[in-house]
Amino acid sequence: MFEYRVTKYDPAHRDSAGRYLLDEWTAFSDVGKTVALAEYEAVERAYIDVALAFMTEAGIADLFVANLENAKRVTLPFAAGAKLSHPQLRVAFQLVLREQCWCRFLHDTIAFVHFGWDYYMYVATPRDCPNAKQLASDRALFVESCPSPYPTLKTIKLAPIPSATPELAAELKAEFRWLSLPPDILRMLRGDTPINVVEHLRPQYVQEFTNKLDSLGLTYLVTDDD
Repeated sequence: MFEYRVTKYDPAHRDSAGRYLLDEWTAFSDVGKTVALAEYEAVERAYIDVALAFMTEAGIADLFVANLENAKRVTLPFAAGAKLSHPQLRVAFQLVLREQCWCRFLHDTIAFVHFGWDYYMYVATPRDCPNAKQLASDRALFVESCPSPYPTLKTIKLAPIPSATPELAAELKAEFRWLSLPPDILRMLRGDTPINVVEHLRPQYVQEFTNKLDSLGLTYLVTDDD
């Protein structure tokens, strides 16, 4: 998979640690303060056009909405898990860029578009996309090889254990303090539905928790969050 950071920030103005040194507008909320609406809209269109150009060149017809956050309780034209076509993505990208909501846009494990703080965009495709890169350059955007800081989050599910004992429930509570009280854990273990032991976990922390489950001899499943 090819991963890129796409921004309006010229890498020539970064220091050795990658920090951008110029003082520029960084958000839609800067409109009317440090950037005119017309200039903002031109850059916003460039971001959206380039993101869709990457998807088009890579043969990605749609992306689905993951990890939707709608703190402002805005009425959105999509929901978590929705699969969006390119015209729908154009609307959704604008909503995220204008800070109305946040989510990640994914296509299985082979493509994504993520928008981050300070007007950073991250794109991944299953193949190189030279035409999209050229469009970015033509639209005064800069494409750099860079992984997204917004990885697919993980959930660790514990398989049901019909023969679970109160002692096991107490051990789980000791290791994973945020779980329910031991009697509730025991009831869930003896049920038919897997228990979510840890939710919304960054990939680099998965092994720390699975090691604990391994030490208890338990069967579990690590899944991607929707």
